Amino acid sequence: AANASAVAARVAELKSQALQLKKAGDAAGAVAALREAKQLELEAARPAAMVAAEETQATAMAKVAAAAAAVMETVAEVERQRTQASEAEAAEAEGGGAEEGGATASTAAQSSAAANA
Repeated sequence: AANASAVAARVAELKSQALQLKKAGDAAGAVAALREAKQLELEAARPAAMVAAEETQATAMAKVAAAAAAVMETVAEVERQRTQASEAEAAEAEGGGAEEGGATASTAAQSSAAANA
């Protein structure tokens, strides 16, 4: 903050100097003083802009990580459902008489997998 107030004081000094130079008829000197003031203002603002950009980037990266985790959870759930469906089909093939129950479980797993896809 001390540096910011020193920059602000120097900018005010340069602007005042530019006004005096303009009144004295030194347009080139006035423009040079104003350019220096503008450059100081930009340099003072840059760190804040960089901090804001870094925060935005960190937020975006966190959102991407959360989305990736959600995708991985969905993939894991689909894999669980496929395993259950395979087990149900195997039981159905072994049991013979339990075809209806096995088919229902398999269909339910496929429907659920489709809904999560």
